[in-house]
Amino acid sequence: MSVWADGAEDKITDVYDTLSKLKKSMPSNEVVLDELETKFAKQQQRIEALEEKIDDLIAASEDNGSSNVAKKLSDIDKQLTRLNKSIERLTSYVDEE
Repeated sequence: MSVWADGAEDKITDVYDTLSKLKKSMPSNEVVLDELETKFAKQQQRIEALEEKIDDLIAASEDNGSSNVAKKLSDIDKQLTRLNKSIERLTSYVDEE
């Protein structure tokens, strides 16, 4: 019985040591959240830049009814749509935690 207890104690110690190593190697929730916050801030900056471009293009299109301006507006709208999808994916990761 004492041999079994000694063997079990060794195994438990090994498991504890392995779990401790894993905990140390995993990033903390704060690190992950900080990284996500940084990514969201960058995405927000891109959105704001695109919105400014759209406003400029809308003002230009009002001045002249150019089809080139309309095409640029359409392209920027597509970029915003893709950007929104990326943001939705990122927020789904945050929601899962």
